[in-house]
Amino acid sequence: MRPRHTSAIVLGVASAVALGAYLTLLYKSGCTGDLKSGTSGDMQRALMLESYGLPCLLLSMLLASASAFVWKKNGTTSRLAFAAFVFVVIGVLAFFAGIQAEIFGNQACL
Repeated sequence: MRPRHTSAIVLGVASAVALGAYLTLLYKSGCTGDLKSGTSGDMQRALMLESYGLPCLLLSMLLASASAFVWKKNGTTSRLAFAAFVFVVIGVLAFFAGIQAEIFGNQACL
C-alpha cells in the first residue's frame, strides 16, 4: 500500500472516531433533556452536551475532507473540489444523523 493511501485511511478512521464522539454526545443530550418541547429533563445540561458535540462534528468534517484530498492523485484543483464536496456531504449527513441520534436518546431515556 502506498503512503498516500495509508495516510488517507488513518485520516478516515480518525474522522469516524470524531463522528462517533459527536453522535454519542448528541445521544446523551437527548437522554438528558427534550430540547424540542422543553418540557422534560435538564435543558441546560442538554445544551451543554450539544455544544461539546459541535467541535467533534467540525473535526470529523475536516478529517474526512483531508482524507479525500490525500486519496486522489489528480491535480490540485480537482482534489480541492472533491474535498469540498466531501466536506459538505459529510456535514449534511452528520447533521441529520445527529438529529436522529438525539431523538433516539430522547425516546430511550425519557
